Amino acid sequence: MNTTTVTSSQLLEKAVKSLSKSDFLGFDTEFIRETTFVPELCLFQITDGDHIFLIDVLAVSDLSPLEELLLDPRPLKVVHSGDQDLEILYRRTGQLPENLFDTQIGAALVGLGDHIALAGLVRKLLGKTIPKGQTRSDWKRRPLTPQQLEYAAADVAPLAPLYQALHKRLKKHDRLEWAFEETARLADPQRYDPSPEHRLRTFRKAWKLSGKELSVLRDLIEWREAQARIQDLPRNRISTDSTLLALAQRAPRTMKDFQGYRDIPNNLVKRSGSEILDVIQRAMKRPRAEWPATPPPPQTDPNLAGIVDLLSAYLRLRAADLMIAPALLASRKTLEEVARSCPRSLADVEKIPALRGWRAQALGEDLVHVFHGRLSITVNPDSKPDNPRLTLIQPPT
Repeated sequence: MNTTTVTSSQLLEKAVKSLSKSDFLGFDTEFIRETTFVPELCLFQITDGDHIFLIDVLAVSDLSPLEELLLDPRPLKVVHSGDQDLEILYRRTGQLPENLFDTQIGAALVGLGDHIALAGLVRKLLGKTIPKGQTRSDWKRRPLTPQQLEYAAADVAPLAPLYQALHKRLKKHDRLEWAFEETARLADPQRYDPSPEHRLRTFRKAWKLSGKELSVLRDLIEWREAQARIQDLPRNRISTDSTLLALAQRAPRTMKDFQGYRDIPNNLVKRSGSEILDVIQRAMKRPRAEWPATPPPPQTDPNLAGIVDLLSAYLRLRAADLMIAPALLASRKTLEEVARSCPRSLADVEKIPALRGWRAQALGEDLVHVFHGRLSITVNPDSKPDNPRLTLIQPPT
């Protein structure tokens, strides 16, 4: 496959003109994200299945023609484990592409492994190897080495044949729609820019706080988010989670109140102490009606834990039957939601966001039956003595 390195706006225009004729686009990115809030895009690789273009982002500053091409809903866009690539596009444009297919997701849905790496999938489906060794490469350094360019091209070269092979398998198992539906979740803006409520709900140990403390914590989380964006720094360079939690619990009112706590660093106080005090005071004045809801605590009820264990046993059996990793079907947290909701119908299951769509189709009815004793789990009587196996049975009515 021919490969062209794009190092000017003129070459980018030619590349986009060529690519726009195709109904297929496979793409990948090379970036550095350790020191910034927004990942630093260094190289963009894209192919139409016949030609590869390696776009040097440090040489071509205006990528708008490429971004417009990627946001065109007409061509199929194929990625492998593409959430970080899509995040970069979202940070740059505020939009996400349609008509996506992720080969890692497609592979998981036909039993080829959960979170399989590109090299492993290429080996399994195409019987080929691709170069390794540049994963931790310095993609900002110029000129790029021949080894870097070879590695970058190899990340997109197999996307077209991988899609074709996976398309065939997914269609055979009637799961092609599942793959597109699951990939579409990657194009949800909430994934890359979650709401304040979501950030609070997923904040570790937030469930321990009172309503007023949660109000303070939510505002501190949003303050950190804004500062990370403004300064283009990772969130933990602004403040760690443990520090925000300590500030929410102690709610200092003056600069002196910061003193004497190891989990409130002096450098943070010197740099942003007055801002933090303002944030805390505004949150403390918020009326009770505007306090956020308390996130659910970790599951400690032994009765509920037993129900979740039962549902987990079913999930493993169903996953084996579908040849899908259990984690792809549902997390333990999702099963806890099922246990708490006591679903009586498929519609009840579909009220749980993580079980909508293809997952409800694969699991919904059975979860209701297991929950209400219409489907039981037992040791298979035909198991060998040294290899007992579980099985699902439907008790007589």
